[in-house]
Amino acid sequence: MSFLKTRRTLIIVIAAAVVLIAGGITAFAVLQQQPAPHVEEQPSIEKKVVDTPAAEPEPEPTWPLTGMPLDDESRALYRPLSVKIENSWDARPQTGLGSADIVYETITEGGITRFNCLFQSTIPGDVGPVRSARNSDISIVPQYQALLFFSGANDLVLGQLGGAGIDSMKGGSVDGLYYRVDFRSAPHNLYLNLGGAYAAAESDGFAIRTENPPTLEFYRPEERPSSVSASASSGASASSGSTASSCSGSSTATDTSIASNASVMPASAITIPFSESFVADWQYNAEMKQYLRSMDGPTIDDATGEQVGVENLVIMWASFVPDPVGGTTLEVNLNGSGRAMVFTDGKWVEGTWETQGNTPPRFKDAAGKAILLSPGQSWFSVVDGETAVNVQ
Repeated sequence: MSFLKTRRTLIIVIAAAVVLIAGGITAFAVLQQQPAPHVEEQPSIEKKVVDTPAAEPEPEPTWPLTGMPLDDESRALYRPLSVKIENSWDARPQTGLGSADIVYETITEGGITRFNCLFQSTIPGDVGPVRSARNSDISIVPQYQALLFFSGANDLVLGQLGGAGIDSMKGGSVDGLYYRVDFRSAPHNLYLNLGGAYAAAESDGFAIRTENPPTLEFYRPEERPSSVSASASSGASASSGSTASSCSGSSTATDTSIASNASVMPASAITIPFSESFVADWQYNAEMKQYLRSMDGPTIDDATGEQVGVENLVIMWASFVPDPVGGTTLEVNLNGSGRAMVFTDGKWVEGTWETQGNTPPRFKDAAGKAILLSPGQSWFSVVDGETAVNVQ
């Protein structure tokens, strides 16, 4: 009886298990037939690619006093060599004049002019005739941190040079640099071996390099504008009280390539009367892009036989007063500011010059905008307030 009961119980358990398994299979089949749940699509995020601007190429190095390309930046750290060169009739033609980066021409006693020539990018072997320093050098030399070479000076100027802290190497104080030539009579026959100047200066204890070389302001060589024809302009006189517009002739030029200045005019010929006997004439050569100098005929560099020419001619008006001890030497102050006319690339603009004495002059037009020079050599003609300049 117990056996039958046990059997019946087992049959019931098996039947229940079968029912559960069948239900599970049916439920699974039903689930498989249900649609997949809906999933909201997320909007796609647009990835922006930001272009990184290409780095500006480093500007090519240039010479501080000419703005011309320089292959070795360390050479620009050498201090300029300032040489006092004579300009009397007995001194012409001078040697090395055409190699100077900058020339200052300033009147001395008797209406005679004299040059302070600054050499840096090109150091010629010999220069001369070398003559004595003047008061104007006390302003010029410190602006360029230059070493000064000259034949001598009066006691007043020597004292002023020393008081200004100028490193000077005058004739007779340096062995092997100065010498006399036999094709000229004294005192017009003293010459300087400029090629040995740095070695001699270093030997005498002078620093020949500087960490912050003085510079003029130039536009880049690749930005040099084309010249403006000056054939349309007629003669006009620019006196000490004139403005740029008074020297217009028949020109209507509005070219602003001299540092984008507003009042730019053609200039093919300039006459600067330092005195009755010393009159400098400059003629623009469009092919060479230079102003060529003449005084009683073309100014020739005896070292090359070529006429001296520069890319920039600047006329600077300054104060001239007799020296305080009643001598004939003039005191010329080239620190502070004054009127200027800047000639470059066959054009000119009226403006001002300014320096505090520790940098070379900066030039500005009537609106206060910088007047940039053309890359190349520069000639600064220093005149007093009464000098009238003729521009054609």
